[in-house]
Amino acid sequence: MKKSLLALSAVAIMFIGCGNKISDEQVKNFETSLNNSIKNEIEKLKVLTAMFEIPSNVNISDYKCENKGDYAECKSKGIDVIINNQKVLSVEEIKIETNGFYTGDKKGSVSIKELAANTPKESFYKSEIKSIKLGEIAVGFASMLAISDNKLGILPELAKDEYSINTITKTKDIANNGNVKVEFKLIGKHNKNELAFAIDLDVLDKFFEICDKLNITYNIDNYKIDNVDTLDKYDMDNKEFAESLLINSIESKININNNLKAIKEYVMQNIDKVPEQFRPIVDSFFANTPHKFEQSLKVKNKYNMLKAIEESENQLPKDFNDNVEIKINGMNFTQIK
Repeated sequence: MKKSLLALSAVAIMFIGCGNKISDEQVKNFETSLNNSIKNEIEKLKVLTAMFEIPSNVNISDYKCENKGDYAECKSKGIDVIINNQKVLSVEEIKIETNGFYTGDKKGSVSIKELAANTPKESFYKSEIKSIKLGEIAVGFASMLAISDNKLGILPELAKDEYSINTITKTKDIANNGNVKVEFKLIGKHNKNELAFAIDLDVLDKFFEICDKLNITYNIDNYKIDNVDTLDKYDMDNKEFAESLLINSIESKININNNLKAIKEYVMQNIDKVPEQFRPIVDSFFANTPHKFEQSLKVKNKYNMLKAIEESENQLPKDFNDNVEIKINGMNFTQIK
């Protein structure tokens, strides 16, 4: 499942890219497609909540897109998510910027390989979700949990803050074993807490072969990837997965400025349950404010880490440690036997 979702994400960004001037008609069609997609997802949510007899509604203003010459900028002025007549989530604004328009001359559906071949070597897709707030019912629930367990005292502070989410995807020469970089960042406005994730990978030819095998195509007229759900359902074996994506790096970061005294006391009381080799990570996390957890996995020399893991039986190959570096809070954890 996780393998399919990672590959699915790679498909979802394939439409990105066009360094040329774009037409007003392209931008208008993209706006229509974007709004239709949102409406379809809202209907799915309503069906899901109806199954549990929970009344729900999502109020979202339509995206308005503007032609900026070589890219489109789309904005939606706010979202309210209402469940059981209670507002559980609100968003002030969503902004999307992309130069994502097919540059070929074909109409209708094309293969993902054809799509990739007709995008420029460098492209981008940015999104920004501003001022995310939880509703009073969520804040109240967090407070109840904190009262019941002092280790959860941080929850009300987290629930009351405003958050922003920024993502950016960049692609380069995607049709020729090209590169994809994806970055995600969530930041608290008041507490300055931060959650960040980034992945750098190459998309190999095997990926396009799998898309063809599953009849996954891109509809140029409505900016939609068709049959993409078949990838999620497809039982991709480890070998195929290893041959479709080449991971270059994975990085994640958590910064917490809140007081974690109660959590620290609990962890230290049970430190004997933590494997000895990981205790320095615990110590470094609680040592200073902000409390930091930083993980870094870097692969050198275009080494296919996934393939090495798949082909190994009970022991990884000797060259694994020479080509893969794993660090947590600056400490080396590559020592895999």
